[in-house]
Amino acid sequence: MTRVPSVGPDAPARVLVTGAAGFIGRALIAELLTRPAVERVIALVHRRALPCLPETGAGLETHAIDLRDEAAVAAVLAQTRPHVVINAASRGVNPGEGDPAGLFALNVAAAVSVHQRAEAALARRFIHLGSCAEYGSSETPLDEEAPLRPESAYGATKAAASVILRQAAETAAPDAMETVVLRLFNQWGPGEAPHRFVPALLEACERGTVFPMTAGGQVKDYSYVGDTAAWIADLALRPGRLGVPVINLASGRPGPLRDFARAVVAAAGAPPEVLGLGHLPYRPGDPMLNAADTRRLDALLPARRHTPLARGVAALRAGR
Repeated sequence: MTRVPSVGPDAPARVLVTGAAGFIGRALIAELLTRPAVERVIALVHRRALPCLPETGAGLETHAIDLRDEAAVAAVLAQTRPHVVINAASRGVNPGEGDPAGLFALNVAAAVSVHQRAEAALARRFIHLGSCAEYGSSETPLDEEAPLRPESAYGATKAAASVILRQAAETAAPDAMETVVLRLFNQWGPGEAPHRFVPALLEACERGTVFPMTAGGQVKDYSYVGDTAAWIADLALRPGRLGVPVINLASGRPGPLRDFARAVVAAAGAPPEVLGLGHLPYRPGDPMLNAADTRRLDALLPARRHTPLARGVAALRAGR
C-alpha cells in the first residue's frame, strides 16, 4: 500500500475528523463540506452523538465508533484512506468530565492511537487539536515554545498528548506523515454549551436579568468558532508541509473580558446594565492573561477569516 497523494489544489482530499459531533468538530465538518478541495469528509463520532450530525451523503460519511476501540479505528482508516486526519476529540471542558482516568483515555491514549493508525493508513497529514490549557498561567502572550505548566487534569492530559505527538513530528522521516499540534485558545459561537460565558450572557440579555461576573480585567483572546474551523481547514488543506510542529490558534486580538462582554451585550441589543461587573470575585487560579503569540499562524495565514462579532452573536442566537 502506497501513501495517499499529497494535499494540493489539483488533488481533492479525503479528510477524516474525530470528535466530529463536538463544539469544534461540528463547525469543522460544516466548513470542510464547503471546500471545493475536499472530496469527502469522514466523520467519526460516538454512537450517542450521531443525532448531532447530518446523515451520510452530500460529501459526508459518518461512522459511529468508540475511539478507544483501536481495531475499529484501524479498520475505518484502512477502508477510507484519508489524506488528512484531524483529531478534534476531547474530554474535560464540560462539567462532570474531570475524572483523570477518563481524561487520559480519550485525550492521551486515544489521540496517540489514532495518530498511529493514521500513519499505518499512510495519511499525509495529522492535525491534533490541543488547548491553551496546556500552558497554564503567564504574564506575557504565549508562544509555541513557552513551557507547558498545566494547572488542571484536562490541561495536563492535553499537554501529554501534545508532547508525544511533537516528539513524533520532530523525529519523523522527511517523507513521513506530517504531524502538527494546533493549540486552541478561547472559542465561542453556535453550538456552544449553555453554561459557557457567551451563551449564558446572551441568556441574561434575553431575560433582562443581571449577569453576575468579575470586574472583567482578565485579558483573553476570543475566537469565533466558525473562524477557528476555517483556520483549521486552511492549514489542513494547505499544499506542501506546514513546517512547524505546533501552532497557536487564536485571533491575535486579545482584550479585557469586560470589553468583550460589553460588545456582546451591545450586539444583542440589550442595555449595558445587564452586565453585573464586579459582582463576583476573581476565581483562584483564573489567569489574568490568556493570550497567544500568533506570529506562526500570521505567517501561514496572513489574511485569515475574522467574522464581525455582531454577525457571530446573531448566528449564535439564531441557533439557540
